[in-house]
Amino acid sequence: MKIRKVLAVLSGLAIITTGFTACEKTEESSESSSETAAVTETTAEETAPIGETIYFMSDYDLNPSYGENRSIPLTLFEDVYGGKIEWIPTTQATMYDDLSKAVLGGQQVDMFPYMDNAVPYGVSQDLFQPLDDYIDFTDERWAEMKGLADKMAYKGSYYAVPTNINNPVVLIYSRKAVADMGFEDPYKLYTEGKWTWEAFVEMMKEFENTGCAGWIGQGIMQSTGQPYVTYDGSSFSNNVENEQIQSAGTLIEQISDVMYDEEWYDELDENILFLGAGSWDIADSNKENPDADVFFVPFPSQDGSGKFVTADINAKMLVKNSQNGEAVATYLKCERIAATEEKYVTAQKNAAIQSGITEEQYKFLEELMRPDNVMFDFAYGMSKKISNPTTEYNERGAINNMNDALLTGYSDAPSTWTEIKDSYKEAIDEEIGKYK
Repeated sequence: MKIRKVLAVLSGLAIITTGFTACEKTEESSESSSETAAVTETTAEETAPIGETIYFMSDYDLNPSYGENRSIPLTLFEDVYGGKIEWIPTTQATMYDDLSKAVLGGQQVDMFPYMDNAVPYGVSQDLFQPLDDYIDFTDERWAEMKGLADKMAYKGSYYAVPTNINNPVVLIYSRKAVADMGFEDPYKLYTEGKWTWEAFVEMMKEFENTGCAGWIGQGIMQSTGQPYVTYDGSSFSNNVENEQIQSAGTLIEQISDVMYDEEWYDELDENILFLGAGSWDIADSNKENPDADVFFVPFPSQDGSGKFVTADINAKMLVKNSQNGEAVATYLKCERIAATEEKYVTAQKNAAIQSGITEEQYKFLEELMRPDNVMFDFAYGMSKKISNPTTEYNERGAINNMNDALLTGYSDAPSTWTEIKDSYKEAIDEEIGKYK
């Protein structure tokens, strides 16, 4: 039923700062806010339900803790649409078991956070239902997300609806250090389509200390634009023999021999040339290296033409048997409003700059966080045999070991990337076969 209503809405609302917080934190759990007394009146014809309560099972609460302000999406959902969110606590380790028990037991759960294993694994376990009937991708507000949503669609339906992108993984470096070696700025090379694997390796070889550290393997693999597992809309295929993936594996092997530091760094260090890290480490790198002229680039591509980015996809799932699909879609709409309306985008930028990001850095982050840049690979959501980021080599997922077992020096790992790939190829085929 269409409802026409005049709504009084706070214009200040909460400022989203999620692009600059730790990867383990979600968008909603890591927000801070600054509210003003300014009020605007918005007249809108809405089809969303008013006064609905969403039951949200997660390891984090969308509602603010004591002393915190509400996020922009929650403020909109409560004040504009009259909604409410009730949190059902769970843990990272027990989330899917708890959800399965709730669904089988008839407990009301409406919304669940998207994680890699939600699609296709969670869908195959009959834990979720599509959002197709509730999200209108012809709406201008959703247009930017349509391409990514299409990549994530499973069996012709939108089970996970992305609302924004957080925390791109980048290579942080010192412009001064690169210039002192006589090399051109990697960012300039990137803008000219010349930021290649070859240029990356050449700089690291010339650096007197360590070429790189941090989160490197997945970025190199996904710089190819090739997923480990392809999907044609009806069936999956093993793609590990893809020529570009093979080349990326060879590059990882080359870097592991002489250029990589296994120690973990929380910000750029003068002894490493490139730090692979989420964008949250940029501000700290600025503070710890005030004279280094810190900047960053996406991972290079083989020919210099690509800009595929590894990043967090913020999305939500509609739980099986929920009758609150429209309410969940309304909350997702609130997340899109927060991510697209100018006053909220400006507030996010101001908060980021206050945290230690420069305007130049923020502008480039905005470019990298465009949904069409983001890599998506169903392999990360199929099974623990394929993807499981634990610390024991023999318990890790196949693609986790292909990404970085050589870099991090697992003693149980074969000595070459090809040997690692070959040891897991059959297991990947077997797991894919379970989805036929």
